[in-house]
Amino acid sequence: MSDDLKTELADKMTETKRNMSKDLKTELTNKMMETKRNMSEDLKTELTNKMMETKKNMSEELADKMTETKKNMSEDFKTELTNKMTETKKNMSEDLKTELTNKMTETKKNMSEDFKREIADKMTETKKNMSEDLKTEITNKMTETKKNMSEDLKTELADKMTDIMMEAMQLMFEDVKTELTEYINKTFSHRIDQGGEPCNHVTMGDCVADCYNICNGDFQSCNTCTGFITCTNHNLYNRPCFGNLVWDDTTKTCEATSNTCNIHVQGTTT
Repeated sequence: MSDDLKTELADKMTETKRNMSKDLKTELTNKMMETKRNMSEDLKTELTNKMMETKKNMSEELADKMTETKKNMSEDFKTELTNKMTETKKNMSEDLKTELTNKMTETKKNMSEDFKREIADKMTETKKNMSEDLKTEITNKMTETKKNMSEDLKTELADKMTDIMMEAMQLMFEDVKTELTEYINKTFSHRIDQGGEPCNHVTMGDCVADCYNICNGDFQSCNTCTGFITCTNHNLYNRPCFGNLVWDDTTKTCEATSNTCNIHVQGTTT
């Protein structure tokens, strides 16, 4: 083979090799990029699935561990907690009861008679000043409430109202009695007895030792509480109270207790 032909063949082979190399490089590069992209998507999907599966398995395992731990909590610990709670509840209840009882007792002791009387006066004044419309409305409300109230609550409320009314009536009676006494003492300081002669009226609560110039009537003795004095036409008569009773000059009768007589020893006053 001639040298020229060898040279020509060598050039042709070099050119063909160079052309083939470029095409092959391009084709290989494209193949590698496509393979890399496909591998990346597949790898992402596989990794995601693996992570989800791992997470699910971990959650199930953790839940099982927590359930097992909860089941393994000893009965002694549960009992101890229950006892502690019961003891705390009991101690709180007793302390609260004691505190409430003391508060109620202290309040009850500190409630003065003047305060009671003031409440009674306020209730009376409020009752007088209440308009008819308000009375009607309250009556309707009380009627409606009364219908809906249970029998036990009705009974309890009735007892409470009775106690309040009795206490208020007692306070009102004391006021009326005082006012009546003052009125009698002021109005009848002197009067005429049955014989037409002038006589002196004895102030209620004062004792009588002599019926001279005293109007006819029954009066408190100066010597004893277990009896009284009767003055008739200026004559004095000692009258006994029977059955361990004592003379009350307010009611002018023998009573179990007296609001006017405080003689403890005959002939001695306190």
